[in-house]
Amino acid sequence: MAEAQKFCREYYDELATIFNAEDQIAALRAVSAQSLTDAIWVHSQYHAFWPQVDYWNLPDAKCVVHGHTAKVWILKYCLFSYNFVCQKSTQSNSELKYYMVQGSLTWKGAQTACRANGDDLASILTQEDYTAFQSITETQPFEMWIGLYWKTSTRMWEWSNGDPFPYCVSEPQLGASNCCSLTYKGHGQTENVTLEKIDCSLKRPFLCTGKKRIKQTIVRMSLKSNTGGDLNDPVVKEQMLEQFRKEFAKNGNFIQGLRWRDLPNGEVFRKTVELGSPDEGQCGSG
Repeated sequence: MAEAQKFCREYYDELATIFNAEDQIAALRAVSAQSLTDAIWVHSQYHAFWPQVDYWNLPDAKCVVHGHTAKVWILKYCLFSYNFVCQKSTQSNSELKYYMVQGSLTWKGAQTACRANGDDLASILTQEDYTAFQSITETQPFEMWIGLYWKTSTRMWEWSNGDPFPYCVSEPQLGASNCCSLTYKGHGQTENVTLEKIDCSLKRPFLCTGKKRIKQTIVRMSLKSNTGGDLNDPVVKEQMLEQFRKEFAKNGNFIQGLRWRDLPNGEVFRKTVELGSPDEGQCGSG
């Protein structure tokens, strides 16, 4: 994962980020074009201000409550009944963005109640949002529905108002991860693609975003053949290039288009003799 991200930042803009279903479809098309069927590294962000996710989540639960313990979100079955928090669709500078509703409803019932007032269940996208949300909930001794839920049709977490939740998950559990992959299964159907948390040290193909940046560097070197072999031999030259690629890769430096630079006579190396020494060397550049 770290190597993939370093490569993308050096030669493009960033490792591909999946924010919504459209991003997922676009990534899938790129994967399908290369006939890849393995997990693909993509970028995932989990904002530091978002609460921790409780480890004691109910299996297959797909709706989220804000716990009465600070900074905790918990997965609950959507048919359970809880109090809930709505957010205003419009607000003036003097108004609070969120308001709490007393009375227990299912997640869908809470969503309907908020929308009946022209509003929606609470979504929390920024640090400012969470600060405002906390100002009305931090002293409450009960759990409350928020707008976050698992959308089965897109196989992604989403807020009730349609805002994306850019964050890697392993269905059906909600959990943060530093390393995220787009796992491709099947023959191009989007329902067979999911975002999953996997070991950051695994080797996987990856997707980058942004326009490719071309960087060219010419390195001049002197080499000595201990066996007296011809360094201009095509097989020898390719073996040396492959060895250079491996050495660069050990430090996370991936070189694209590594090649030898030909001299006017069509060769790469020219023989040189060091003064005062019987040994011959060969110089070239790549």
